Amino acid sequence: MGGPGRGPAPGAHGSTARDLVRPVDEDMFRLGADEAIGQGRREAVLLRRSSREFADEPVDPEALRRAVGVALTAPAPHHSTPFRFVRLADPARRTALLDALRERWRADLAADGRPAGEIERRLARGDLLRRAPELVLPFLTGEGTQDYPDAARTAAERDMFTVAGGAAVQSLLVALAAEGLASCWVGSTIFAADVVRAELGLAPGWQPLGAVAVGLPVEPLRPRAAAGPGDGFLVW
Repeated sequence: MGGPGRGPAPGAHGSTARDLVRPVDEDMFRLGADEAIGQGRREAVLLRRSSREFADEPVDPEALRRAVGVALTAPAPHHSTPFRFVRLADPARRTALLDALRERWRADLAADGRPAGEIERRLARGDLLRRAPELVLPFLTGEGTQDYPDAARTAAERDMFTVAGGAAVQSLLVALAAEGLASCWVGSTIFAADVVRAELGLAPGWQPLGAVAVGLPVEPLRPRAAAGPGDGFLVW
């Protein structure tokens, strides 16, 4: 110990003041309220990434409901809300649908002349939809679409609603990430729309927009760096 009034001698406890100071990037209070809110807004979308492995824990159904509520605010034509999100909570129904989809995909790949080994490898990719704790299927319902007498405007109307459906799916994925949930969008149900409608008893106008596997992340979600604009941003 040091002399009276001098406190402990330097190094007496094996550490220095620097050892007691939290690094800036770990300091939870380094930002003011406005700065923290701004950072949260910037990073919200960047939390979303495709996750193919999930923790072996259940997902809070209320978190799914909140995420779907956000997705339903996506922009859509003609003041409509043509999106629906089906949570396959019944394990038997989920298995039956995925089995039926697997057989359709197998038949399509065989008709393409793909070798048996390649077919099995491709089908194995779909096991992600079986492993995920939750499976959500997004759809366009056809609600709000307008009829036109010519093919050009009919095609444009279809494309406009398809773009809106993509916005709703992206909104769901971002909202799931904001809830701390990992997800992966898989587009394969689009290639077997009739199978999906038949297995789930849906109306003919319902258009599948893929499938979203959902679960708790194996590692904490962290925002990734935004991509540079590159060739994707043009100014004319």
